[in-house]
Amino acid sequence: MPAINTIKGLAPGKIVYHVYGSSLIKNKESYSDNPEEHITKLILTSFPKFWHRTTGTRCNSLFFDVIRCGYMGEYESCHSVMDCAIGDTFRKYNLNRIFSTKEEALEFVSECLIGKFFDSTDQEVYDRDFGYNDDEWDCL
Repeated sequence: MPAINTIKGLAPGKIVYHVYGSSLIKNKESYSDNPEEHITKLILTSFPKFWHRTTGTRCNSLFFDVIRCGYMGEYESCHSVMDCAIGDTFRKYNLNRIFSTKEEALEFVSECLIGKFFDSTDQEVYDRDFGYNDDEWDCL
């Protein structure tokens, strides 16, 4: 169930599935029990570029334009390569991921909810940002 980890193949017309894993983990008690509600279908409308569509300015991070299809309907937006943890440099930034299939995204939602990940880098990020060491609680 690998997340997309390279900008190769990110091209206009490609459909991917986005999971805000970090937000899901932080707020899992208040989120829906329906795992599909945690997945957003994205239709890519550009190649990655150093241009932020919302601000209309050149930037230091790669962005790709999308049409987001989700509970708020369809609308144009953009995503940064960094925030989707694409590329080895950004793999440890957060747990927001994009996947080639909805099934892979659903599996990742399940991993986020239980805190156990197939990918060792994802597990490392989870443990760093959301986990705790049982030994820290020995003093109680």
